[in-house]
Amino acid sequence: MSEKLIFIIHSLNMTEDSIQFENQIHQKCYIPGRDTNQNQHGDDILKDNFKAMKDSDENVFCLWDGESYGSLFDMGMAYALGKRIIPISYVSNDKHWKRFFKQKVEDGDSIKFEEGKVNEKN
Repeated sequence: MSEKLIFIIHSLNMTEDSIQFENQIHQKCYIPGRDTNQNQHGDDILKDNFKAMKDSDENVFCLWDGESYGSLFDMGMAYALGKRIIPISYVSNDKHWKRFFKQKVEDGDSIKFEEGKVNEKN
């Protein structure tokens, strides 16, 4: 049985940061900005991301700029699929999302969290 890909939710402008994170963890990842055809209709992008996420590891990582609606859809899909969302980078002043991501870390996720940075595992 092959190892499942790790899905990385990310803002499209953070594709390179996601690839950098993939290189840091030395595991093959599904990175939508690289692996999903971004030139197709938005519904098809969501369907492709959903299929990839459904087939991915139970842990998904998230790099979010605080503005990407596609990332919000992906986080909602991850939540609905029972995936564990592990924040890597979050750049926003929105207090509600900031509290959500900080709670994820306080609940025992093994990633050090700092706004605006990609961090390696502790």
